[in-house]
Amino acid sequence: MENLQHGAPQQRGIESTDFCLDRFHAIGFDMDHTLIRYKLDALQDLVFRCAIEYLVGVAKYPESLRSKSFLGSTFIKGIFADKILGNFLKLDSNRRVIIAYHGTHRYSDEDMKRIYPDPILYKGVSSHRFWACTSYFDIPYYCAYAHLIDLVDERIAARRSELSQDEIDSLYDDINHDMFKCIMYNFGDFYSGMFFKEMAAATDRYIDKRPVVRDWLISLRGAGKKVYLITNSSEEYADLLMNYAFGVDWRDLFDLIVLKARKPHFFLDKNAFFEIIDHKAQETPCEKIEYKKLYNGGNAAQLSRDLGWDADPAGVLYCGDEPVGDVMAPKNHCGWATAAIVEELEALDESLHFGDELDSACYHHTEQWGQFFFSDDQKTRLSYWGHLIDRSSTVYLPCVSRFSRFPISHVYSTHRASSYEDTQSKTQDASKLFSAHAVPKDRSDPEVPLLIVDHDAVTEASQVLGALEDKKKKAQLKHLNIHRS
Repeated sequence: MENLQHGAPQQRGIESTDFCLDRFHAIGFDMDHTLIRYKLDALQDLVFRCAIEYLVGVAKYPESLRSKSFLGSTFIKGIFADKILGNFLKLDSNRRVIIAYHGTHRYSDEDMKRIYPDPILYKGVSSHRFWACTSYFDIPYYCAYAHLIDLVDERIAARRSELSQDEIDSLYDDINHDMFKCIMYNFGDFYSGMFFKEMAAATDRYIDKRPVVRDWLISLRGAGKKVYLITNSSEEYADLLMNYAFGVDWRDLFDLIVLKARKPHFFLDKNAFFEIIDHKAQETPCEKIEYKKLYNGGNAAQLSRDLGWDADPAGVLYCGDEPVGDVMAPKNHCGWATAAIVEELEALDESLHFGDELDSACYHHTEQWGQFFFSDDQKTRLSYWGHLIDRSSTVYLPCVSRFSRFPISHVYSTHRASSYEDTQSKTQDASKLFSAHAVPKDRSDPEVPLLIVDHDAVTEASQVLGALEDKKKKAQLKHLNIHRS
């Protein structure tokens, strides 16, 4: 029996179980950072250049912005942006702020605790105030956003005596709107913006071919498994990447393909499916989902009902990298098993690094923010996202290619940290725990951040609580005389 990580730790606070792919009747995947393996250095550089090009060329920010460097070694996944105050935050497993920056400048611990004395109001749902960096695509935008905050601060400093608080607030509102428009410009339409054009012109520069994973997908179907793809990407972008990585016949590898899925809403809402025929989505919603067809949109409830998966939801496995959309939502709302693809695991233990899989360690750990998985340098306490992944996934591993190294009947010995933050010795290296784990705690566990289906109630409550919190924070900042300084 092999472990997904080298060596099985026999430590207090660890629950063990076994994991076998052959137990699942349907095995599905996300595309980006799951089936598709990006070359992170090249990808980050491209996205940052696209962002700066829009901000200067379209939004008319100063030409001096072009001289700003990409802070790829500064940011990691898992950071939160406070859009109201222009701050960047790292949270521990209790959602308390443990590191804070304003733009590119770090707050002292004293000021950080005065600004954020309470846990952040973020529970895995969309927030009008907080923007979570959960993808490698987000990191370059965070860098561009930090440069804009510094630029606004320079303007405020030069005219502080002339500006009212409302005028200062409006400057930050403007850069928030501009960043949103920047993202939509580059990613909203396959035929506009710089990103997709550059990706199409030099695909081999940005992603890897995946012949081993292709053969593994074929073997899954040969073993009688239904293999499916659910991605938020468009048909055009999926074709571009999958043609290169898996071959022009890539669609034949899957029993079902769902595009523009809008995860996590695919798992939460009741959006309609639209069949794609000859590269065109039909106008009439599909009444029944069938295998060997291509769809846009849709929802997991109809998918499960029409394909008979609802009779055994625990027999459905979904693999993806996005903690909320790919891991927490399908697990908590559909009862599916989930495999979290966490590239950062490669930086925790060399035994998790296979060949050329580790691209750039600077995206897994930085001097400014530490590790993605941990809230301390000693690796004894989980970060917010480390805790979420540990509690909400069935298993986690650095790359799906790890599964391809063994037959589908292979039984992995897995382990998870059961209340380990309360029981682990401070001297133990918690990275030894992270390759895979057993079934997470019951959904009633208050520590598990559950998504909430009632979006209207969430939005209303978030706005009320957010408004109260904003007034409180602004009052504190004004009192401390460090508001946007």
